[in-house]
Amino acid sequence: MNVQTQTIETIRASFLPIAAKCPGSMHDFGEVSIRQDAGVVTAGGSAAHEVCREIVRTADRPEDLSPYVEKHGCDPDHLGRATWYALEFWREHRGAFPDPQTELALEADLPGGMRLTGHVDLHSIYADIESRPLDWKAGYRTDVDCEAQLRGYSFLSCQHFGTEKASATVVWLADQTYQTWEWTWDELREWAADLVKRIQEWDGKYTVGDHCRYCPRFFGCPAQKMIVQTTVEDLAMMDSRPGEIQPGRLAELYPAVQSVERLCEAFRDTLRATVAANGPIPVPDGKQLALIPSNRESIDAQIGWPVLAQHLSQNELAPCVKIRKTELLKAVADKAPRGQKGKVKTALMDELHDAGAVSTKVTNSLRVVRRETQ
Repeated sequence: MNVQTQTIETIRASFLPIAAKCPGSMHDFGEVSIRQDAGVVTAGGSAAHEVCREIVRTADRPEDLSPYVEKHGCDPDHLGRATWYALEFWREHRGAFPDPQTELALEADLPGGMRLTGHVDLHSIYADIESRPLDWKAGYRTDVDCEAQLRGYSFLSCQHFGTEKASATVVWLADQTYQTWEWTWDELREWAADLVKRIQEWDGKYTVGDHCRYCPRFFGCPAQKMIVQTTVEDLAMMDSRPGEIQPGRLAELYPAVQSVERLCEAFRDTLRATVAANGPIPVPDGKQLALIPSNRESIDAQIGWPVLAQHLSQNELAPCVKIRKTELLKAVADKAPRGQKGKVKTALMDELHDAGAVSTKVTNSLRVVRRETQ
């Protein structure tokens, strides 16, 4: 298939999770970067990265996070939880990152005349032979594979510093987990050559998946349009003839419905960001689409407790209070001696389980998983 397109000459490492899965996303664009969802996660991500830089610089977290909350307009609870884990991770693993650099900008030539650029959150050279890039992810772990982004950072670092291998880490702050990959310089060069070949020899077909929601071509992608059209037709048939679709067909439709849902979510995010930036948008019948503020009051338990205690007994007040496990374990760990934090947290949870204070709620979510073999 002869496809007349214009491939970009520069690719950012942050776009690699999309490009690696769908080479078509690299065509018909100028220089692009991964599209960020608007709202709290973006604001929270900017704030969390700023706090993480301070954690690396000082080996401690700023005592007062309110300036970061005010600067970025983010959720204070999200920022608190994310940066608490960043501090815990850094205290445990900072020895693996000697002389760390933060916000390191790198660029390098790829095979075939393309150029790769990247902005590494944290970077270190270990024993003069191993590059160690690290990326802080403030949101929850997603289905979009970020391994390609870390490969890109590793390629950039190895080429720039002449190291023999790389160990790349991504830290999921909201999930409080991390992943690490290791590659040799030869493996990274082979990966880069294969990526460029797939982009430059693209056959005109787009690959649809979870990565699509971050793609700048999301709304105009021919593959997405076809999925939306056929899925809406199938859903309309369900509405007109309920009960006639077999379970197998319902299961086949599910991934397509998820794709349509992602398209709707991305549309709402884009629309909200547009209204926030440009003001209300006129719609028919003399109306307009606008962002309407609403006030949500919150009560500071520490300040309000003496007042509440005058009106409610302990038994009456207990149902009104929700204890967040993350913050509870952090408070206990902060009081524990060095080296005993994990033991103290485990002991507390054991006591709470023995007292019957811990309940577990099971939720069932639809997922496409590998079929069990007999």
